[in-house]
Amino acid sequence: PADRRMLIRRATLDLHGMPPAASTVADFLADDSPAAFARLVDRLLASPRYGHRWGRRWLDVVRYADSNGMDDNLFYADAWRYRDWVIQAFNDDKPFDRLVVEQIAGDLLLADPGEDPEARYGRMIATGFLTLGPKMLAEDDPVKQQMDIVDDQIDTLGRAFLGLTLGCARCHDHKFDPLPTSDYYALAGIFTSTRVMLTFRVDSKWNARALGPDLLEQRLSRIETEIDRLDRIIVLSDQSKMSAAERKSLSQQLDRVRAEYASIPKAMAVDEGTGADLELFRRGNHLVRGPKIPRRFPRVLAGFDQPPVGGSGSGRLELARWIVRADHPLTARVLVNRVWLGHFGEGLVRSPDNFGRLGERPDNRPLLDWLARRFVADGWSIKRLHRRIMLSAAYRMSTAANTRASAVDPENRLLWRMNRRRMQAEVLRDSLLAVSGRLDETIGGSLIDVRAFDNLSNATHRAKINFDSTRRSIYLPVLRSAIYDVFQAFDFPDPAVVTGRRSETTVAPQALFLMNGRLATETAGRLASNLIDAYGDPGRRLTAAYLQVLGRPPRPDEQSAWRRFLDQHRAAAIRADIAPQDREHAAWQSLCRVLVSSNEFVFVD
Repeated sequence: PADRRMLIRRATLDLHGMPPAASTVADFLADDSPAAFARLVDRLLASPRYGHRWGRRWLDVVRYADSNGMDDNLFYADAWRYRDWVIQAFNDDKPFDRLVVEQIAGDLLLADPGEDPEARYGRMIATGFLTLGPKMLAEDDPVKQQMDIVDDQIDTLGRAFLGLTLGCARCHDHKFDPLPTSDYYALAGIFTSTRVMLTFRVDSKWNARALGPDLLEQRLSRIETEIDRLDRIIVLSDQSKMSAAERKSLSQQLDRVRAEYASIPKAMAVDEGTGADLELFRRGNHLVRGPKIPRRFPRVLAGFDQPPVGGSGSGRLELARWIVRADHPLTARVLVNRVWLGHFGEGLVRSPDNFGRLGERPDNRPLLDWLARRFVADGWSIKRLHRRIMLSAAYRMSTAANTRASAVDPENRLLWRMNRRRMQAEVLRDSLLAVSGRLDETIGGSLIDVRAFDNLSNATHRAKINFDSTRRSIYLPVLRSAIYDVFQAFDFPDPAVVTGRRSETTVAPQALFLMNGRLATETAGRLASNLIDAYGDPGRRLTAAYLQVLGRPPRPDEQSAWRRFLDQHRAAAIRADIAPQDREHAAWQSLCRVLVSSNEFVFVD
């Protein structure tokens, strides 16, 4: 089993995405009750920090970003509302079945009597799940533009909730799974009956919903119509035939309307369209059409005798409710596998986004089945699932090697030890800020000061994006085609696609970031200043540094080695003629830099 220091560090990093404070470790070590770890897990789950960590994991899965990417990298000015909704949903332990339904069809759910309007707005915000994908806005074929957006929706829904690569059936029957093209177009009819964009012409804009009374929604609709009208003139007209005064007037009109648009509280969200079945596009080509396919669900899962859905509506609500049926063979298993992966570094199914034939078979199918059944029986509570996994003997194993076990199971598929994992990009950044006392834990809001629809491919607009914040990493801008360099160095996922499991590379820029990067340098400098101010005695100062960064006191051999290091550093500073008041800080900053760049800090045991 893992020792108690290792266990509290592992649990806190898993659930909060930052290491525990030294005082929290001391309190846990002083509690010798058999229920001490269970109480710790409950406290960690009750903290708003939990939503920041596990909300970010879900944002990986739903390909969240603050910009469009692709040919026109337009700014998604209201995407942050979806991100904040996700964080709150995880903190509130919103049942996963409800979370799924709200993301697919929250706008179609009826309000309860006396319901707070904020709850209704939240359900609209949740449908941002369907709108946040990348869009080929420069596509001049409106049907292809629409079908590319629908393809993103089907592919994301399939991978995120069902662990199926439904998008592979757009042009032909799935090569490996029993998913014919007709199943794809049955689902496509549901999404073509859903309003995501204002139009599908070149440079069209996405749909939004006002977060306010009906009058505000009507005002937003008028503004969107005017934006679309002006866009159409500017984009499609021959501007060479316009006078300079006409072009200037149009530009000024558009600026005024966009300013009014920005003033309305709103969310990227879908709206119900007119329900209609879609023809099958042969080889994915909308110019070569086959028979109409009734809207329905994949027959291998829902049966061959299922009735069609939708009627005059899209069928999204029926789809969402089918996905979260208690007897659905995939939904609960896919989510349980994602949570297991978050704690062990590998899922029980090691291909978390693909439960099909090309995916891997479960390492322990009976365990996956049992956890999925318990998850549904527990009301689809993700927090109760965390608790069940974390209180298991498997989770509380140490990472210590065992030669005999390694020879039998070198990939640790039977979990004879805990997997050692490197901090993910956001965890590393947040941990550096936390140990130096600089982390700003303000909840919610946007850090981006750019107008809606500004093109971030433009260097002037992109220069306004500021990553220099001490807020938690989940609040930093996620720009397609322009990921924050610290995140890039540590394998942040491509926000254009579903990513249930991040890559984990080991490359030189990672070490260089920890040795020379500004964030690591500032962390070491602030941590050194804090230690010098708080402790006059070098021995107590060293102990405090170890407790704060590594969660343990230094060993005797480390104490003596650091004493020699500090003496040598001070002597070198004298020879370099460094000012006396700076010598001590420089020595301790170097010490702190070594601690925060050590494997013991960067890896989770």
